[in-house]
Amino acid sequence: MKKIAYYTSGIILIATVWIIMSEVFTESIIPYPHKVLLKLCQILMLPSTYINLAITIIRTLSGFALAFVIGTGIGIATGSILAIERIFFFPVIILQGAPPILWIIPLMLIVGTEGAAPVVVVFFITLPLVIINIQEGRKTISPLMRDMFRIYADSKKMKLTELIIPSLAPYLKTILILGVILALKSSIIGEWFGAKNGIGRIVNEYFYTFDMTSFYATALLFLIIVGILAFFSRWVGNYFFPNRRKSMTAEKNKFIPNNYFNPAFTSLDLKNVIFSYSKKNIISLEHFHISSGETAVLTGNSGCGKTTLAKIICGILKPHSGSVSLPCNPGMIFQEDVLLNHLDCFGNASLPARWKRIQGYESITLYFLELCELTENINLYPDELSGGMKKLLSFARALMLNPDFMILDEPFNNLHKEARIKLWDMYFDLFVKRKIPSIIITHYPEELTNRNITLYEMKEGNIIRSK
Repeated sequence: MKKIAYYTSGIILIATVWIIMSEVFTESIIPYPHKVLLKLCQILMLPSTYINLAITIIRTLSGFALAFVIGTGIGIATGSILAIERIFFFPVIILQGAPPILWIIPLMLIVGTEGAAPVVVVFFITLPLVIINIQEGRKTISPLMRDMFRIYADSKKMKLTELIIPSLAPYLKTILILGVILALKSSIIGEWFGAKNGIGRIVNEYFYTFDMTSFYATALLFLIIVGILAFFSRWVGNYFFPNRRKSMTAEKNKFIPNNYFNPAFTSLDLKNVIFSYSKKNIISLEHFHISSGETAVLTGNSGCGKTTLAKIICGILKPHSGSVSLPCNPGMIFQEDVLLNHLDCFGNASLPARWKRIQGYESITLYFLELCELTENINLYPDELSGGMKKLLSFARALMLNPDFMILDEPFNNLHKEARIKLWDMYFDLFVKRKIPSIIITHYPEELTNRNITLYEMKEGNIIRSK
């Protein structure tokens, strides 16, 4: 009831101000509200009103749809590649800043007054809005998230549907609401100057004949249509770009096929590997070998190249020189929680299986979620999980990948000691017992000294085995 009261108060305030302005500026300039409403009812009785209204809406949606498609492509490109962003910087700024009156008249001379002008006006006015929003949205995708997809879902389709579109969803919804409203206003401007029909043209005729009651009535109709289109745009945005997607599966069985895990006979061998940033050698590795089934623990000062080495082993980075024999299907547990916020536990864990189109992946996912003690949290989202649960979810996702090698890049640094020890127990039980070779990068090697590991230290880009 309070909401209704607030909205009603707003309407009463508008009507009050309107009546005051009618008294101050005379009825010939600002007609009284009741006369405008009566004229609106008369206008709505005319079939031509709906024809012109339909023409305006079609022009609005056509121009905006064109701007949406083209602008989204340009926005993704400019947000991804700095050179392209620089190329489009001045054209977008000029297009956004130039008053329409400067280019509408030349546009009329080019496209004529048969109806194309309003569509073109809508396109050029809304295009910068789309480009700038999509560009900023694209920049929010972190390099670490892109690295995760290189490992767990390395396909263009999966990156588009599970990374790019969900990351852009808030921006796309904003574009749909603000863009459609801006497009409708732009269409009215285009029709005013460069069309023979449409709501904008009718408003133009009422203005020049000084029929102010009809002018305001049509303007009121326009505002009503703006509200309807804004509501519809919000519904479309929420329907097609939801903030969260709950996994829908009727599968209740939890099992793993006998042949799902193949024996991991992979070994790692790096010789004379050089990798540099800005002509500075980060890695100058003479020889590093990890045998099948071996668990290597790597320590070293921050910035010594451990994470760079991990990316080389995963194939994310390529060394500038050297002999490299890498695993075919490496998994990785990152230092940060690289989980998809729009997916629940089931959706995040099943990502690799959906990428590889594994039949019956639902049952396998449920099996690994149970193995990682997440059965009760299957429909929870990452922001609803504790730090330890997020790491267990990363375990489940890695198991779904069926890795032949595992890399852990300081994975539990943000957790307290008891949680780290529990997660190490889980890791060795879930991965090491399966004979999956691994390299563990950690600042806490003492937590692993009582396990079957080989300890290494990284110094000046080289790896030395500790005694």
